[in-house]
Amino acid sequence: MLQVKISEIGKVIYENIPNPVAKAEEAVVKVKSVGICGSDIHVFKGVNPVLKPPVVQGHEFGGVIKSINDPKKSYSFKVGDKVSVFPIVNCMNCYYCNSNKAHLCENQKIFDGMIFDGAMKEEIAVPLFNLIKLPEKFDIVYASLVEPVSVAMHASKNIKNSNVLVVGSGTIGLFVQQILNLFNNRVIAMDINKDAIELSKKLGSDLALDANDNNNVERISNFLKNEKVDVVIDCVGNKDSFEFARNVLKKTGEIILIGVPKGFVDINLVYILIHELTIKGSYLYTKEEFIKSKNLMIEDKINYKKIVSKIFPLNQAVEAYDYKLKHPSEKVVMTT
Repeated sequence: MLQVKISEIGKVIYENIPNPVAKAEEAVVKVKSVGICGSDIHVFKGVNPVLKPPVVQGHEFGGVIKSINDPKKSYSFKVGDKVSVFPIVNCMNCYYCNSNKAHLCENQKIFDGMIFDGAMKEEIAVPLFNLIKLPEKFDIVYASLVEPVSVAMHASKNIKNSNVLVVGSGTIGLFVQQILNLFNNRVIAMDINKDAIELSKKLGSDLALDANDNNNVERISNFLKNEKVDVVIDCVGNKDSFEFARNVLKKTGEIILIGVPKGFVDINLVYILIHELTIKGSYLYTKEEFIKSKNLMIEDKINYKKIVSKIFPLNQAVEAYDYKLKHPSEKVVMTT
């Protein structure tokens, strides 16, 4: 079967490998949807601080069950079921797994190419525990989007009745703003890409700003009038985005970091101290959040179809990566 690999920095190759066989409590899934995300591109470009080529990527994925090995009959899946795949395998024994924080598992493995190969291939074997069933009527090409919705869910689910600035209107930022809209928040979006800004407006931001505009602090102040920004969700993760965030936040405000920095970022700790700011990381998601995100999609509570800009067949992965490199704010999905 066909497999796509990042063989070295900036190079995509195709390989022919054996089809997988399900071990006990596993299923083989025919991959019908696999996304290329911003973190994948960081690895592709060699700027990810941890993960380097050669890797088989593809942690955003879903498809159709081809075979099941369930000797204890513990699961109700059947061949032909549509599924999205929760791409995290946790030990369920460490401190975090026993503290309802399994997304921070000390022994975590992810289908991202570091320990487990990702799903940029025609078929993949995954634990039955990680399968999330989708309705028969669900368009399987969008199955990979449950993962980025879950990233957005984890970061924003507890924010209500607030003024929120979302820095970065790529896939995650656009899902963040839609989840925020469900909880009576006023959402200000900001990006450098004009198409992303326009899409943000269409998807319900209350104010969408061009990050290249030097008057954005004043624009936000005028928009909020006598109010302040309560929370900034930073989907970019660089020095400029952080500096802008702290300059518009109210005292006692919160910065939630989703965007993965490419390296160390210098920050002004004195400013944070005297303004009593809170800086919080948001990493991955729980299985429960993954299921809630799937439900948001199947109940059409968020618009996920507009997020996808381009769909490529798996055998055009070179073209898919090239497109994503040239259009970093857009969502690219591959299918078989």
